[in-house]
Amino acid sequence: MSRALTATLTLAALFLPGAAAPARTLTYVRRADKDRLTTTIELTKTKRGLLIVKRNAEERFRIECDARGNTLRWEISSKRHKLALKAKRHGSAIYIKGRVDGDAVDKRLDIDGKPWFQDVGFNIRRFILSAQQKMSFWMVHPKKKAAYKMLITKEGRETLTIGGRGVAAIKTKMVIDKFLVSRLWAGYHWHRASDGLFLRYRSKGGMPGTPDVEVVIRSGM
Repeated sequence: MSRALTATLTLAALFLPGAAAPARTLTYVRRADKDRLTTTIELTKTKRGLLIVKRNAEERFRIECDARGNTLRWEISSKRHKLALKAKRHGSAIYIKGRVDGDAVDKRLDIDGKPWFQDVGFNIRRFILSAQQKMSFWMVHPKKKAAYKMLITKEGRETLTIGGRGVAAIKTKMVIDKFLVSRLWAGYHWHRASDGLFLRYRSKGGMPGTPDVEVVIRSGM
């Protein structure tokens, strides 16, 4: 069996109900101005859906998702942003606890019935593979301790060059779902057209107001 076919079958198994699959490891490189940061991501199929664990020299994330990609629980520890938070969803609210800049946080964030996608690269796979062209969802800004409604829209297909070869990808545009604010900032994602694997991210920063950022997959495809 070829490496490409094996990789495709392994990723597909992660999302099949009841399928047993070992953790899959991916590596991404983040560039912001002159900074370069390598992040290792482990994807593990669970009874509820998917567990995402991300690690790099500055941060650690742990995200529990259901079978549709919705975030159920999220933990983040960040030297860069001087914070350590845990968050979980109950109905139409997200509860966050921990510390930000040395101050204790214990807060309820009221949302509606739309999904919570804290790691858009991996949470929107179902949307990428569907015929749906746009959708709204919630995302938590850890430093601001606030939930923002986001809007993501498919912009078409492009071919990315990764590892010296062309990869067919679906490009999306993500903005804050408010008319005036949506014009100030946008983040772009590219996912592999064949299976929805997250390939690349680019924006005027990981969060509004931060430096230009680009994230590209380096291994695990």
